[in-house]
Amino acid sequence: MKTLILYGTRRGATTKTCEVISDVLTERFSHEVEVINVKNYKQVKKRESGFNNIILGSSIVSGRWVSKCLRILRSLKLQDQMLIVFVTAGGTMNKVKKYGITKAEAVQEGMERYINKYLAKYKIETFSKMVFGGSVIKKNKIRYGSWNAEDIKNRAFNIGQALATK
Repeated sequence: MKTLILYGTRRGATTKTCEVISDVLTERFSHEVEVINVKNYKQVKKRESGFNNIILGSSIVSGRWVSKCLRILRSLKLQDQMLIVFVTAGGTMNKVKKYGITKAEAVQEGMERYINKYLAKYKIETFSKMVFGGSVIKKNKIRYGSWNAEDIKNRAFNIGQALATK
């Protein structure tokens, strides 16, 4: 099983998220995983069809995706590949602590605001969608951090199991 993970990051949480997902898929499910920053997308664009799964992740800052990630999402030419989309939305996931909403409510808000609206707009079907926390750093000081490696490992494991049955 070959998996391509494409990601765009601004503050590093999305990079760490990709590393965790890659580790789980490689170690637990024997996937061959290639992790590529969208800045280097041209390296793999012509080889997309050689992957069974494509995972696309973007950080969310001020309510916005990394613009190149959206361009890739819009232009992907999927054949038989499974598409998995995720965002790292630190501000949204921080609402669990800040406003006392549940994690499920924060994830749902992230899905609606940052994933579902684009999938509907571009008429894209996905195998799975995920929202993870991130961190906000201002003036070299962490204002808050909602990134959680265990959440990512658990979700990556569930995705690996589901892909194994496809």
